[in-house]
Amino acid sequence: MYRSYSFAIGIFAVAYWPTLPGYSAILLMLALGILSFLLRFKIPAWLLWGMCFGVYWGHASLAGQLPESLTPSDHLVTGIVQGIPVDDGHRQRFNLKVLETPTLPELRRLRISWYQPPQELQPGQVWQLKVRLRRPRGSVNPGGFDYQAWLMRQNISATGYVRESPHNRHLDSVTTIDSWRYQLRKLILSSPLDEQSQGFIVALTLGDRSLIAKTDWDRLARFGLVHLLVVSGLHVGLMAAMGYWLGASLIRVATRLGLQGNAVYGGSVTALLFALRYSL
Repeated sequence: MYRSYSFAIGIFAVAYWPTLPGYSAILLMLALGILSFLLRFKIPAWLLWGMCFGVYWGHASLAGQLPESLTPSDHLVTGIVQGIPVDDGHRQRFNLKVLETPTLPELRRLRISWYQPPQELQPGQVWQLKVRLRRPRGSVNPGGFDYQAWLMRQNISATGYVRESPHNRHLDSVTTIDSWRYQLRKLILSSPLDEQSQGFIVALTLGDRSLIAKTDWDRLARFGLVHLLVVSGLHVGLMAAMGYWLGASLIRVATRLGLQGNAVYGGSVTALLFALRYSL
């Protein structure tokens, strides 16, 4: 137990340092940690290793971002649309997983806006786009939402928008988990329900709250019900319980028909499959 706490405290401590030390500091902390462990000072050893991991993660995250010297700059990228694009009536915002960019091979994932795209963007589409990119940034107001930290957690290398260019073209489409979610979203939106009900059902089933009006969201926040409209551990647990009940029931029916089986094991397997499917 002490190892986990010490390691976690070491990682969190790095977040409060004014600057990230260089890679030489990582080697030094790693060596001091090994020495402390050999001298049976295990708590300081795990604390140092946690700091070592935190500094390494920080450098790895920053290394994948657009260099400050290239903010802003235009690039031709090829990537696949990830997640469900958000349409606010003027533009579509989406994440683009970079497959190829001749000028900056370190880019991994982009947060892109496209004003008046020629067609509806869908998950799984592969596009070649000319984009103007900026290094991830955000406000640093105390108590406010840290957009830059959120971009880093989402592994976003740069933000930007699509520029008008003859190079912009749809290359291919592939089937992904996001494309299945998108098709299910379209199926819900084609139902005869009113817009408010559709928005709530999409949020409950897919974790997509983009269709919930701000007034409804504020009302839910006042009543403390926001957590119900995201894919939470509660939802996964409910699906696992349903899977366990179904699997155990099927095994019990099979044993009455003369077949061999274990209801506990069978229910556990179906619970795992249900939870995994819902999480995906």
